[in-house]
This record gives sequence, C-alpha cells and structure tokens, in this order.
Amino acid sequence: VFSHKVVGSAIYKSAKPMEDEAKKLVSTKIKDKVKSTGNLERSIGRVRTPIRKANTIGEVKLGPRIGAKTGDTSTGASRRRGYHAHFVEFGAGPRKPGGWYAKFNNPHPTVMKPQPFLAPAYLANQEVLSNVGNNMQKVLQRYVKTGQVAEII
Repeated sequence: VFSHKVVGSAIYKSAKPMEDEAKKLVSTKIKDKVKSTGNLERSIGRVRTPIRKANTIGEVKLGPRIGAKTGDTSTGASRRRGYHAHFVEFGAGPRKPGGWYAKFNNPHPTVMKPQPFLAPAYLANQEVLSNVGNNMQKVLQRYVKTGQVAEII
C-alpha cells in the first residue's frame, strides 16, 4: 500500500500539466462552440485508482471522467458529462440511412471529424515521465519528515 500511495502521488502531481493542456485544447480547438456546454472541458481530470482496482502500482487515470457531477440539475445530468469525449477525440463516421433517427423531421446522416485533444496534450507534455522521479523524491522526503504519505499538490 505504501508504494502504491507514493508512486500514485508522484504520478498524480506529474500529470497536472497534461490535464491543463487537454482542457486548454478542448476550450480552444472544438469548432462548434455555439452548441458547447463546457461539460467536456469540466469532465477532464486525474483520478487515482485504489490499490484494489489498480492494474499497476500507482495507477492514475487522466481523461474525461464520465459521470462526473455537473451544475445541471436535470434528470440524468450526472451521467451525461464527458460521455461524448471519444466522438470528439476520434470522430464519428456517417450513419446508415434509416436507423432510429429516421423518425424525426428532416433526418440526415451525422458525420463528425476528429478533433483530438488528449493525444496532442500527451505529445506536448513528454516531460511528465521525467517529472515522476522528482515528485517521488518530494513525496519520500515528506514521508521521512512527517511519517505520512501526504499529497503534493
């Protein structure tokens, strides 16, 4: 448990620049801002995986947190935030004619071009991996002084 907390805390701190870059890319790069609610940008964040659910020591996930809480109080709002991130990142091909949307007035196939935000954020922040070692040193120094694995935020 100790090593999971130390490594996780160091990775969590190191991933902050990548999170900021992804949020910036979403707010500046998404073309259709008229229809944008800002939910995708607000859903991007870092989450530490508990040791029981982690696949590796110190696992931290960065990306849209689907189901994150929103200011929207309508029914099902907490499940909607960030659900469409994969469509924005990778795009969506045209739908086949017919389908469920054919019952609406003036139906048309939907095509969405990819507007990646996570991949460019990762490529722009390659120093994240080098910062893990520096942050791990800070976590260990704090542990030696206080006897607790505290967050370095």
